[in-house]
Amino acid sequence: MPELKDKDIKIISADVPLKANLFALKKRKSAIIIDNRILNQLSDKELRFFIMHEYSHIRDNDPFKIQIASLCAIALVPLIVSILLDIFSLPNNVIAIITFVVLFVIVYLSGLAGAFKYKRHIELKCDAYGFKFVGKKDINNAFQQLAKLEPINNKK
Repeated sequence: MPELKDKDIKIISADVPLKANLFALKKRKSAIIIDNRILNQLSDKELRFFIMHEYSHIRDNDPFKIQIASLCAIALVPLIVSILLDIFSLPNNVIAIITFVVLFVIVYLSGLAGAFKYKRHIELKCDAYGFKFVGKKDINNAFQQLAKLEPINNKK
């Protein structure tokens, strides 16, 4: 791919276990891993869309951002609540305890929903980046071909 020739990114084909998939890794050396089933199923233009989508993840350091968003959603709210419980004592009447638990659950679920929305935003941003390199028809075909391999729920 000419767009990536001066980038230090390896494109690796492999047999990915379970469902066919492609994904980006960003460590010391960046790589885009593509399942061989995808390589055999997609045309060059369809594959270019997904490769540029994955390159966008690497370029913007999305794997790190997604890990931080997930960590915040899963661990930050309970950590804050535990700190607050140390500062303030837990109420001793049943209604106050139930109110506290309900508020905690609402805040926790809101954090999880926010992290999911942020991840979805990142995926759409990467789709928009990949769109710069191919046409709309190629993108539609790419998702149809990928759905045949069932790595995605085609009801979404």
